Amino acid sequence: MAGDTQTATRWSKTAFLAAYPAYGYRGNSSSSSASSSSSTFNTEDDAASSQVRGTHDDSLIDPRPGDCRAIENADLRVCRKNEACPQPSKLSPFDVLPIDKLRQDDFPALYHPRNRPQGIVYLDHAGATLYAHSQLARCHALLQNNIFGNTHSQGPVASATADSVEEVRALVLEHFHASPEEWTVIFTSGATASLKLAAGLMPWRHQTGSRLIYAHNSHTSVLGMREVVLEAGADFACLPPSVQYGEDAGHVLSITLQELLEQAAGDTDSYDPDSGQQATEHLLVLPVECNFSGRKLDLATVQRVTSHLQASAPQHRVTVLLDAAKHAGTSPLDLGRFQEGEVDMACVSFYKLFGYPTGLGCLLLRTSVARRLLQFSLTGKSNGSQTWPLSPPPSDPAAGRPLCRRYFGGGTVLAAVPQADFRVLRPEPARCLADGTEDYLGIVALKEGFRALRECGGEGMDRIQAHAWTLTHFCYDQLTGLRHATGQPVCEIYSPRPLSPERQGAVLAFNVRRADGTMVGYTEVEKLGALHGIQLRTGCFCNPGACQEALGLTLEETKAQLAAGHVCWDENDLVEGRPTGAVRVSFGYMSTWEDVTALLHLLDKYFVSKTTTTPAVPSATFVPSLSLSMPSLSSCGQSSPSPALLTSQPRLGGILLYPIKSCGAMSVTAWPIGPTGLLFDREWALVDRQGQALRLNRIPQMRFIKPRVDLERQELVVSAPNMPDLTLSLRLVPASEQLRDVSVCGEACQGLGYQDADGVDAWFSKFLNRFCSLVRACSYAQKRELRRTATAAAAAAGAKGMEPENKAEGKENAKERGGRKEISFTNEAQFLLVSSASVAHLNELISQQMDLEYEFCYEGARSNRCYVTLDNFRPNLVVDGGVAHQEDLWERVELLVDEEVADKDGGEGRTCSKKGERGIRLQVTGPCARCSMVNIDQRMSPATAGKDGGKGGPEEQGLPTVDPAHIAPVLKTLASYRRENSNIYFGQFLAFDDLVGGHNEGWLRVGAIVQTRRRSGITD
Repeated sequence: MAGDTQTATRWSKTAFLAAYPAYGYRGNSSSSSASSSSSTFNTEDDAASSQVRGTHDDSLIDPRPGDCRAIENADLRVCRKNEACPQPSKLSPFDVLPIDKLRQDDFPALYHPRNRPQGIVYLDHAGATLYAHSQLARCHALLQNNIFGNTHSQGPVASATADSVEEVRALVLEHFHASPEEWTVIFTSGATASLKLAAGLMPWRHQTGSRLIYAHNSHTSVLGMREVVLEAGADFACLPPSVQYGEDAGHVLSITLQELLEQAAGDTDSYDPDSGQQATEHLLVLPVECNFSGRKLDLATVQRVTSHLQASAPQHRVTVLLDAAKHAGTSPLDLGRFQEGEVDMACVSFYKLFGYPTGLGCLLLRTSVARRLLQFSLTGKSNGSQTWPLSPPPSDPAAGRPLCRRYFGGGTVLAAVPQADFRVLRPEPARCLADGTEDYLGIVALKEGFRALRECGGEGMDRIQAHAWTLTHFCYDQLTGLRHATGQPVCEIYSPRPLSPERQGAVLAFNVRRADGTMVGYTEVEKLGALHGIQLRTGCFCNPGACQEALGLTLEETKAQLAAGHVCWDENDLVEGRPTGAVRVSFGYMSTWEDVTALLHLLDKYFVSKTTTTPAVPSATFVPSLSLSMPSLSSCGQSSPSPALLTSQPRLGGILLYPIKSCGAMSVTAWPIGPTGLLFDREWALVDRQGQALRLNRIPQMRFIKPRVDLERQELVVSAPNMPDLTLSLRLVPASEQLRDVSVCGEACQGLGYQDADGVDAWFSKFLNRFCSLVRACSYAQKRELRRTATAAAAAAGAKGMEPENKAEGKENAKERGGRKEISFTNEAQFLLVSSASVAHLNELISQQMDLEYEFCYEGARSNRCYVTLDNFRPNLVVDGGVAHQEDLWERVELLVDEEVADKDGGEGRTCSKKGERGIRLQVTGPCARCSMVNIDQRMSPATAGKDGGKGGPEEQGLPTVDPAHIAPVLKTLASYRRENSNIYFGQFLAFDDLVGGHNEGWLRVGAIVQTRRRSGITD
């Protein structure tokens, strides 16, 4: 596809609907839908070269103004040279399709350009699909209108519950076309627990060469099975990459398996089944669908290979386990087509089928295999003379239990005694393999999940598969059609071209390239997607083998990435320019065309180069030029810059400190410098039981907590709506015995709790309606003492390589303390500086991109003004004057107090002389990378909530709450012109450098002259 000639033809939704008749469940029957999808989606067939151009009016349901999805050239469907574009259809994109009604009724929180423009675009169905509102309502009604009890009890409630569990067990078998005479269902906590159960059930025996064999693209949970195998003394083998795919897969897979079995078993020429010799037991685990790329296994090929193995190698007994966790979510699985030895087990997680309940899955196990393995586990023989119920031979403990499943739980036995190693298992595999009481409430809820699938797809999963696959095929064509102006492809796709629903699932994995060919880190794509409400999955998706194969990484290179600091779930997405993972999109039964176009709009807006000039590769250190930091306003519809952007000599316009981290700001006109920045800035923090510092972006109600430091009274006074003031003495420093570990934004530090914590903690816990504790940062002297103690302890333990303790630590002055860049509970630096001109410039851009009269702003409240304030960025120092983003070029900042300012403000709470205050020099340490905290409007008053008084938490008090998933415009707008790879910068971090002038007391004052030195050494 990448090499095909592209045309400029773009598809409207009308053309899409004409080309994909299986989309939206428009077919009358599952069979007709399946057949039509097979013929329509055969992209290998040549067709007449006709083109249809959709009009702009029906190209896309009109999004809200200012939404990133309202790009004029949005529906990027590019026809290939030998592919016919569809003929027009009478069906309008405004017609209500079954999928549209489903989304509106059962998934109202999801994105729709007209009905729900702020909704979420959910593209992670391979991780977990979503539950329907009607499904959940019926589940709740079922629980409310009935009584369920422990199935191990007796009586009417327990019996009725047991009957419901068995009814659901039958539904599971029916869904997978498995006969209840041949198959049984063991409920587990998920597919991972099912795999663990299967690994423990196999009779691994080292002396006969038993082996676990799994595919190279197996899930991490499959790889974990080998630990059970190795502990039992057996071995494992990994199939080479992709041997199970392709036209010759049957031949290659058969030869590979035979070689692996022969290597494991050694000499098998003497095998004689008539003499009672046991066949060597092996377990083959294969993913039906790769959760990384969506590539599907040809089950007919597996069936032929395993049948051949049974006939040609009777000395090996291969039990086949299918990992169907991903496949079952959008595709049918017919277990009834297989005989014993072809497929014997399958594992699924139900939340991947219909979203709810989570933590529940099952192992589908062939009954004859279950009985054989259980008997083997107790007697050491698969054809022993014992019959059910089974008990271990009391006279020969060594002959029983040859390192396989040992544990038994409540409800799994007919009898057990504590005095001896004796128990008798129940005869039913579903009971004797269940560990304790099953999740009966979750199990009965599965009934409504299967009902939701039937209501959508009819009897079977064919229509759901056809619908999800249409979106996969369409999205693949769109991604391959995206081109930079230079003609270079934007996306490198790791999933195969979707030729049919039987070969490719509803998953696409890819990475993005810049116009110069360099890779875009997946974290950058993920963060930008999050800004626009798009849920993606990035990384390796718990499938390291498929990831390594797709990225072309060797084992040594993978280990080198680990040594370079990359681990699972981190943001280290590029190592020496090579990706460590990918971006994955996956579709479910409720996904829509609009979801795909939202993704395409995102990629087009941020990553498709519209010019033939190849941009320079971004540097590791963000030092943008003024033109890059401040795009021309004329391009946004304004002929000249606002007067707010160009003013006179910069001055210090504001000083703010935040005594309690993530709580309200305290604005002052003058304030002293302490050893960690502004005195008492972020001196305190609220932490949960695990020591995690509470943050404003997670708990927006924290902004209503207003701490105030009174230097004269030496008190910290904390106020909040409908709460009495809380007063703490600044002199009350918790003792070192109250030291506790604290984590601030993932960084480990330490804090001190209060001895009378009950009263203090109760105050904050009541207001926030959650448990939290107030901790105070260790003082500089305490930190120094902790370091000295740690050094002494390390020396006493014989630690080497420790730096010698600073003998002059007790004589450090303010300058030396600043050089150490000590911080309290701040994230990265002592000071954060923001320019009011930069904020004004951002406001201009927001006003031009949004319809201020109708657009929802911030937390969902309608407003005819939607401007950002300085408070959104929570700075310590605000600079007035100058030009927008001039602070990007600063290397050093001096805040100098002139004579007039010192005279005018000298009587405000303290005496100050003209000669005493001269200024403070600060060193710029780097730009501030922003998170979603800037989206929270700090201006909203509790009085605007429309509810008075009340007790308890914020909701009872009538305080406005914030939806964590709500997408506000601030960070989104900044991303359009302040983004460097995955970071969005605004403001500069500073560190104390020195005092300027003699007899300086180290105070900052509003109105101070801002004297700067550019990075080039030129003074402003």
